[in-house]
Amino acid sequence: MDVHPMMEVVKGAAFDILQAAGGCPASLRPGRWLDLYSGTGSVGFEALSWGCSEVHFVEMDPWVVSVVLRPNLEWTSFLDVSVIHTARVERFLQQAERFVDGPFDYISVTPPYTEVDYGVLMDQVSKSSIVGEDTFIVVEYLLRTDMLDSCGCLIKLNGTMQKRK
Repeated sequence: MDVHPMMEVVKGAAFDILQAAGGCPASLRPGRWLDLYSGTGSVGFEALSWGCSEVHFVEMDPWVVSVVLRPNLEWTSFLDVSVIHTARVERFLQQAERFVDGPFDYISVTPPYTEVDYGVLMDQVSKSSIVGEDTFIVVEYLLRTDMLDSCGCLIKLNGTMQKRK
């Protein structure tokens, strides 16, 4: 399987940054989360447990969705506040207005490290209708990846990407 959940230490650091940036030290500000390349759904589950009101999971592998993600959502009783999109992330981003209503408050991007061009991916994210003026974007990438300080209308802020104002 090519599913790799975000490392716990990375996930913890990302949520600490988001809580501080949102002004809520004990939780996230309420909002909607988009979990791109969701795999097991661990990042989306974490978002729900920290106070997000809704999570959209985008995973292209139907086996992962039916055998791992959906059963985990049912077991945790998060299915009623979740939407699963079984689609390639690139297709989802191109047609986002067909799948979702408006931008997300938070977006996590955790692709298979070696199978994406981060410049192309982040350019596509930045041009999508899923990104609003106050959207926080968490991107997981290998340290040796050349991640730019800005990408389209997105700027790096405390280790996260945010839309330029």
